[in-house]
Amino acid sequence: MVGIEAGFRTQCSPNQTKYMNLFGTLKDLITPEMRVKTALFVSENPEKTRLAFDTLLTTVAGGLMKRASTETGLDQLFRTLQKSEAERHLLENLPQVLDSPERTSQLAAHGNGLVSQLLPDKKSSMATMISTYAKVRNSSATNLMGLAMPMVLAVIRREVVDRNLDVQGLGGLLADQRETWLSTVPTGLSDKMFEVLGIDNWQEMDAAMRSSGVAAQRRANAVVPRTPTTKTAPVPIVEDLDDEARSDNWKRWALPVIALAVLGGGVFWYLNRPENAEPTQEPTLPTEQVTPVSDTLAQADSLSRPATTSATDSSVAAATSPAGGALTSQLTAYLQTAAAPGRTFELAGVAFAPATAQLVSGSDQSINELAGVMKKNPFMQVRLIGYATDSVNAKAISLKRATTVKSRLVASGIDLIRVDAAGLGKAANVNRIEVKIVKR
Repeated sequence: MVGIEAGFRTQCSPNQTKYMNLFGTLKDLITPEMRVKTALFVSENPEKTRLAFDTLLTTVAGGLMKRASTETGLDQLFRTLQKSEAERHLLENLPQVLDSPERTSQLAAHGNGLVSQLLPDKKSSMATMISTYAKVRNSSATNLMGLAMPMVLAVIRREVVDRNLDVQGLGGLLADQRETWLSTVPTGLSDKMFEVLGIDNWQEMDAAMRSSGVAAQRRANAVVPRTPTTKTAPVPIVEDLDDEARSDNWKRWALPVIALAVLGGGVFWYLNRPENAEPTQEPTLPTEQVTPVSDTLAQADSLSRPATTSATDSSVAAATSPAGGALTSQLTAYLQTAAAPGRTFELAGVAFAPATAQLVSGSDQSINELAGVMKKNPFMQVRLIGYATDSVNAKAISLKRATTVKSRLVASGIDLIRVDAAGLGKAANVNRIEVKIVKR
């Protein structure tokens, strides 16, 4: 890995260094031997693996740039880079890592965790795109994505550390990579990649990355002054006192404290002498004995009737539950159990005009219910799965329909990072949208 840093830089002038094509350079650092080992890891054809992996490096990088176009996303990426220890020496140790199937597997698992953390709404659609484009299995594309993410983060992290960049600098760094990143997008895949990554306008995204950096840095700077040091000011004053000053200081505060202690002891003895003790104890005995008995009886009485009260409340709730609130009830009941994530629910009532992704009237009920439940459960993440049978290109239209529902959720205030969208075409031989609980 000699010369990695030199590959990232082009000297422009004695006082300025220009950083270019971070992600394209990374592909050149992966030797043919590493590519063979990667192909063996996923049990795929070496050429197909090379195509899939190179495209994934570009895809993951583009996904991170899109994520950085919001203040929250850029801040999360910056914090991840700060905490990321695994990527610190990854580029230098990559040959040794790929030599070991066990370490390669651990890296892929670590990377997929990072994808789920930073790009959860794009993970499945990216794997599907790469699987189709490079003609590899979807599971292989997912494992290769797990290898690509730590490598891309390692490249970005090195630049952040070497240039001592803050969060605003990170936003500018990524924005500067726009043109060089575009040059790494495979010919014929740009439209699909832009659709999967949610990139509508590159110029707007460039400006968004820079403005997000400014906003995130302004917020970070606003927090810094909240670390006052005034409490440490008295320390040097005490240490500088000479022996005579310490002696005088001790006399000033010790004698009043001793006097107060003597006075307090006298008051305590007077109030607790024997002739005053009996009158104060007699009235309190009945009160101390009666109160626990009364509380215990009240508790016993209340515990003897829980079933009737619960049944009555449940029947009333069921009777007053609004029509069309079935999804809310199902999701709420599921989230209150200890069941593991992964259950799927149908978005009943969500329908589209034939062969389009246009919602028909009356489709908002279930979408609004899902949005309401997600707002009440801020850690909840979902995957919208579309099915379609009314189009020649069923898989594409099913993905567009799931994306339409996702857009409605985002418009209602749900962070897009909490929602993934996938299209399975005619897999279920129905036209519908399902929601899978990915995280509770």
